[in-house]
Amino acid sequence: QTGGANRTNFYKRNYIGVNDVTINGLYNVANNATTNTNRSRIENKEVNSLYAAASFGYKSFVYLDVTGRNDWSSTLPVENNSYFYPSVSSSIILSELLDLGNSPLSFAKVRASWAQVGNDTDPYRLTQVFVPQDPWNSSTPTFSENQVIANNGLRPEITTGTEAGIDLRFLNGRIGLDFSAYNQTTTDQIINISVSKSTGYDSKVINAGRIVNRGIEAMLFVDLMPKASEFQWGVTLNYAKNNNKVEELFTDDSGNVLETIVLSSRRGLSLEARVGESYGTLYGSAYKRVEGGEFDGQIVFEDGIAQKEDALKIIGNVTPKWLGGISNTLSYKNFSVSALIDAKIGGDLADESSSTGMQTGIYPITALGREEGVIGVGVKNVGSDENPVYETNDIVQPTKSVTRMLSVRSVNEGAIYKASYVKLREVSISYGLPKTITNKLGGIKSAKLSLVGRN
Repeated sequence: QTGGANRTNFYKRNYIGVNDVTINGLYNVANNATTNTNRSRIENKEVNSLYAAASFGYKSFVYLDVTGRNDWSSTLPVENNSYFYPSVSSSIILSELLDLGNSPLSFAKVRASWAQVGNDTDPYRLTQVFVPQDPWNSSTPTFSENQVIANNGLRPEITTGTEAGIDLRFLNGRIGLDFSAYNQTTTDQIINISVSKSTGYDSKVINAGRIVNRGIEAMLFVDLMPKASEFQWGVTLNYAKNNNKVEELFTDDSGNVLETIVLSSRRGLSLEARVGESYGTLYGSAYKRVEGGEFDGQIVFEDGIAQKEDALKIIGNVTPKWLGGISNTLSYKNFSVSALIDAKIGGDLADESSSTGMQTGIYPITALGREEGVIGVGVKNVGSDENPVYETNDIVQPTKSVTRMLSVRSVNEGAIYKASYVKLREVSISYGLPKTITNKLGGIKSAKLSLVGRN
């Protein structure tokens, strides 16, 4: 099979904002007490593609698939706007080769693949462009130079991955196991890095990074009842675990090595890509904690107030340890009920609004001890800095003095929360219309009515 495609992305946004109204409750752009704000943005992007695919099979047990694709993108420089990415995958049905006889194993297949995927970038990142701003004096159109330094030597991002897996079925398909392991490496990611403000710009767009993702995925399904039974019960479990690592970022022409890229920053708390760490590291100020001993890990208080470390630290990472779920489906004749439980274990999130609520007194916890004060949970040092001796903190301080240290504005770690959850994700009840009804509907072979609730 061969083919080609042309994809054109056209984006246009016209915006008008009424900053103040003459008559309250009348939402009309003409009801403006001051000059309206007018903005407009247009983006164009075009990608031309050629692709081909071929499939081969041998005696119904060996299969080979080969694909290739080449894209030409308008968002990359002429010398780098063409990028080719192929893939090869193969599978062997072992059950066709083996004499399974009365074995409980009824089907077995192994598979392996290697693939590359290319990616371009957003429009207008190759040369400096002017960005429309709010009109001067509410009437004169104004433009300013983009605060991001363009790069006319950008290269396409390339992700290379390998995967191997096995698919097993037992007891004539009543039990199934699908397992796979993968390794993916992404290079030349197109990202912005901060530059000195003395340049007159905020950041510069570059190709950078080598990020490796390794992981496993598994699914187990079981039909608990015989297929001939009117009552059926199917259970499916899935599990996925991914480990990633930033192996390198960027080295300039002078040999200077970039060790960290700040992806996002707020009140000193930053989300970063750091060489040697997992992607999505949360970095900022941390509580001073006891290391080792009876009170290991507890927060150190001084005069009843939580203390923070002098140096910034890694205080979390957004990547979960694993994802999973379990689905149950029960059916009897034309009725069926299904429920899905979803889980994400590990990983952290930064929530500024909640932590700020601790400082501003809008959460119920800040009402505790407003008259008599509270005691923070942790320890105090009754020894010296050189030879600390820790005891349980028992010093009373005003509530606002204690809870403000739970705010991101005081200690960044106060905004870090565990992102783990186990939730009832979805429940559905279905009824399949009997043939006596669908046969009268003309051209409809089957129909089902469902009530679905999703969290």
